[in-house]
Amino acid sequence: MSALTHEDRLFLRELQKCIAASCASYFDKTFGTNVLPATGASITIEGEVKMDMYDHAPGLAFYETDSSRSVVVPPYTEYYKLRELAESGFAACYQVWREAEDVYEGLFRPLNMRICNSDGVVIDLYERGGWLEDTIPPGQWTETAARIEELNREGSFQSGWDNFSTAKRMHRQASRLQQLLTLSRHRANSAA
Repeated sequence: MSALTHEDRLFLRELQKCIAASCASYFDKTFGTNVLPATGASITIEGEVKMDMYDHAPGLAFYETDSSRSVVVPPYTEYYKLRELAESGFAACYQVWREAEDVYEGLFRPLNMRICNSDGVVIDLYERGGWLEDTIPPGQWTETAARIEELNREGSFQSGWDNFSTAKRMHRQASRLQQLLTLSRHRANSAA
């Protein structure tokens, strides 16, 4: 049993982020690298996993559930190498999915990726075979935030009526819009 409280763990996590940022800043100044923006970054591959619908008749029917995989980001990776790491991780997952012939149970199918900075802010999105270049203009941010809230509210309402597939689709749309909005804000703040 640990004697650390939740607040202690939060403090230590923040302290660790500050130390990593300090070291990255030192590397950037000393060696002329671009490590600081990628410090503490995470790469997440999002997709679906097929699961057996019936325990008594495996292989008869399957359903898909959302799942994700993480790509390991080595410490002090330069910012421009994040996309390369993400693409190689995605390609590996995709290759496994393509090569599986009759195996469905537990098979992960990659769909998209996101790269987040150490604060959890989305800094890059990969969808439909490419990195997103177009973002939401600042004038549409409020409208998009309202749309996200509306989709989440309607999804929750649909869940109450047992329309789970509709609710899942709405929550997925809201999540995608939220990631795109976060990316748009990040790029606008970085450009300023």
